[in-house]
Amino acid sequence: MAEYAQHRGLMETEAESVAYIVAGMVGFDTSAYSVGYIAGWVNADTDLIKSTAARVLRTAHQIAGILTPEDEATDTPDDETAA
Repeated sequence: MAEYAQHRGLMETEAESVAYIVAGMVGFDTSAYSVGYIAGWVNADTDLIKSTAARVLRTAHQIAGILTPEDEATDTPDDETAA
């Protein structure tokens, strides 16, 4: 718990950023809430944004892989299938 208290801004920024990206992938627009929430924790600290970007994107990608079945990820629409 002490680590969370010490790094709460970082953890909140990363958690909400991942949630925002994943929600967008599945069709939910959470920008009305997420953008302001993230901005409040980041407090215009561009170094914090840069330091979290790789972890946020990696985690969002891992979640997307879990949510997207392999056969769905490789399927092409019928109109793009070669004749």
